[in-house]
Amino acid sequence: MDLDFPKLWMRYRLPARGVIHVGAHAGQERIAYSACGLIRQMWIEPQPEVFQRLRAAIPESRHVRLFNVACGDRTGRAVMHRLVGNDGRSNSLLRPTLHLERWPGLHAEGTLEVQVVRLDDLLAQSGLAASDFSLLVLDVQGFELAVLRGAERTLDAIDAVACEVASVPLYENGSTAESLDAHLADRGFARVVTKWSAGCAGDAFYIRRSMLGPVDRLRLAIVGGKQAQPPRSWRSFGAPTTAAGPGDPHA
Repeated sequence: MDLDFPKLWMRYRLPARGVIHVGAHAGQERIAYSACGLIRQMWIEPQPEVFQRLRAAIPESRHVRLFNVACGDRTGRAVMHRLVGNDGRSNSLLRPTLHLERWPGLHAEGTLEVQVVRLDDLLAQSGLAASDFSLLVLDVQGFELAVLRGAERTLDAIDAVACEVASVPLYENGSTAESLDAHLADRGFARVVTKWSAGCAGDAFYIRRSMLGPVDRLRLAIVGGKQAQPPRSWRSFGAPTTAAGPGDPHA
């Protein structure tokens, strides 16, 4: 995820309780989280082979918990669509559509059945309190709204949300920046930072609106709309990327 978490933590003076990372992959952000003082960590990754790498990179402890499940708005089994070309980072519980058009270097290769739980339920079943965490990170390839709908109590407790955003659905029925803005605004969050990195997709940072000072509120009112969409139309954003790389937000 292309966000400078330590810089954001200092900029907005956010409390450092803990982080919940849904779609953890191999835990690449662990150093950044520790730099923010987010010692309490909850890592959630549904792909069994990737989860083993996560476990090797981040041993469990009293403050660190790992879960080999996916999160959504209901509990059960679901099909994950597998894409070959960037180490599983673009695998999703949604069928890839425009994502394959934008990144033709990736290609679909079968599916994988995974367990899905609501984040609120996972916390409760594990004896964890949402109030012990200040940041929720979603790296779930268009499935963000489903995760958030299963995390209502969690959203009541945390201070910030970081997630990938897209100007158009890159996966079938996938979330967009507009739909995420509306859902999180209803729960008191405002998008304060967006890093568009691939024409139609990027990373966004939301914080609880009540935590914004007067200057930040004024800045958001003036310039917030300018970063709501990418700087240019995704269809005219240069030539399609031929392989996962710097232009792919999932690389």
